[in-house]
Amino acid sequence: IFQFFKCSFNVYSEVVTTKIPHTTSYVKQKWKKILVRAKIKILLDIHLYFWFD
Repeated sequence: IFQFFKCSFNVYSEVVTTKIPHTTSYVKQKWKKILVRAKIKILLDIHLYFWFD
């Protein structure tokens, strides 16, 4: 299940980066931060899910 989440996240981030045009480096930075936050949240959710299961 962890591999699945990893794959789906990679696909998701690729879609986001290709679909949304990066006009400035500022936008790039912003999206990087959002993606990193999303990744951390997903990892935390998985960790907690297994921890309490």
